[in-house]
Amino acid sequence: MAKIIFFTFCLFKLNSQSIDSLYKIHAESGLDHLLQQNWSPCLEGYLKAIEISGHSVLAHLRAASCAHMMGHKDMRNRLLRTAAEIDWEVCMQITKYRNKFPEFDSLLKSGYLDTVTMYYTHSATQAGINVPLMKELEKIYYDDQLFRIKLDSFGY
Repeated sequence: MAKIIFFTFCLFKLNSQSIDSLYKIHAESGLDHLLQQNWSPCLEGYLKAIEISGHSVLAHLRAASCAHMMGHKDMRNRLLRTAAEIDWEVCMQITKYRNKFPEFDSLLKSGYLDTVTMYYTHSATQAGINVPLMKELEKIYYDDQLFRIKLDSFGY
């Protein structure tokens, strides 16, 4: 019995490693094409990666950006909705700290990030979050910490 359980565990482990490898191959291919602004192969790569494992907010956002640039608004909206449903807060952080995600720079003028914001705000509101209050509290926190940040820069 112990041998059967061990064998089953080994098969599961091997299968999950191959799934992870396939996901990584497709996601990296999608990112390469996104950075080169080759929208169709970018979208194909990310859709294959999402089909393998649909839990990555970033993969959904990247795929949606490719769909957006190709003019596939229905697909973009579906991918954005799914990303926000997976984790609206991660969507918010990605749009807030865009400097860590330069692949979205080309989309700034296209209104894409405004659309992302609309979807994560809707999901947050559905979850009972008061988004305007949250943004106000973040601003208060920043203003409160600004003096301390300045003092730290002087070595106090």
